[in-house]
Amino acid sequence: MPLTVLFDLDDTLLQTHGAAFLPYYFKALGETFSFLAPEEKIIQQVRFAVKKMIENQDPGRILKDVFAEHFYKPLGTTENACKTLLKDFYNVEYPKLERLVSRKPAAKPLIEWCHSQNIQSAITTDPLFPAMATRHRINWAGLDPQDFVFFTTFDDFHFTKPHLAYYAEALGRLGWPEAPVVMVGDNFNHDIQPMEAFGYSRFWVDPDIHDPGQPHGPLSDVQPFLKKLLADPVPPKLNSDPSILLAILRSTPAVLDTWIRMVPEDKWHGTFTHDDLNLCDIIGSFALKERQVYLPLWQSLIESQGPQQFSSKIEDNKKTEKYHGTCDPSELFASFLVNRKHSLILLEKIFDNRLLTIVLQKTGTAERTLHDLAIDCAQHDRALLHQCYEIINI
Repeated sequence: MPLTVLFDLDDTLLQTHGAAFLPYYFKALGETFSFLAPEEKIIQQVRFAVKKMIENQDPGRILKDVFAEHFYKPLGTTENACKTLLKDFYNVEYPKLERLVSRKPAAKPLIEWCHSQNIQSAITTDPLFPAMATRHRINWAGLDPQDFVFFTTFDDFHFTKPHLAYYAEALGRLGWPEAPVVMVGDNFNHDIQPMEAFGYSRFWVDPDIHDPGQPHGPLSDVQPFLKKLLADPVPPKLNSDPSILLAILRSTPAVLDTWIRMVPEDKWHGTFTHDDLNLCDIIGSFALKERQVYLPLWQSLIESQGPQQFSSKIEDNKKTEKYHGTCDPSELFASFLVNRKHSLILLEKIFDNRLLTIVLQKTGTAERTLHDLAIDCAQHDRALLHQCYEIINI
């Protein structure tokens, strides 16, 4: 792919007039669930559940489950009991909200042009809605959901904007593209700033202020901006700030969790990369390396062992042996998830204590620091996810 573009949806491709849209949306939900509690209580519970989704940092929990725990349970019901009611709401009541939004004339021609240029595109809207609702809004914009590699919803995403892990999860779902990536969005804090932190290009749509430091303008200006990038592409060079590294490492199990839910079973065993690896081999490598290399190393650092303890672990990190073990992807993922979550807790402590400059290995005059190893770990994640993505899309 020559270019990958992440499009925000609300007030980028579709004019939602959020100040008017959200109150009507909450009111409609309150009326629908009023048999469970007063309308005000329902709205309060929705807001609380949304807050919990925004706070989620667990790469093993999809947002839908977080919402269900904090919305249905306190109301004395379950998601399953309300399944039919919710489906009817999004099929009948939610479409009535289309009157509150308006199309952007430049949206459809822009997406059609992207397709004509073989540009890979995804919709990275804040995943606070179910797929049914987001699909409606894409249609309201005059677009087809199938025009995009994916669009983010609470059904299959684990983090929300403006968390860096949200963007790392989206990029991981795209196999960490090797070609340039661009974010197109209207919200500086939710769209522009996070991707700027990663080191990617971005275009700020209809900004409230003039910012000469950011490419910006109406949606109609996005195509000329992308044309320039196509003519002079600059391969991405990701920022190695600790916050970025943690976001990548946190997002990897989230991406694998989604793929395990979505990818047919035969894909896990039957298709191989040029390295003679299949998906189970790759996820097995994740699990093995986390358990035998990374987690023990982070634990050793917390226990304040000296640099001499780490040389063999660093050499182990360089090995790419084929995994031999169970072929059950769910079991492999469960093992990886438990250890990676433990690693993340330790890494947060290590980064907070500013131990990045600790020298782990010396070879002549060259030194390898903890920061170097954390970068390698994140690059290892990205490389293996890229291999997974290639297999899944064969």
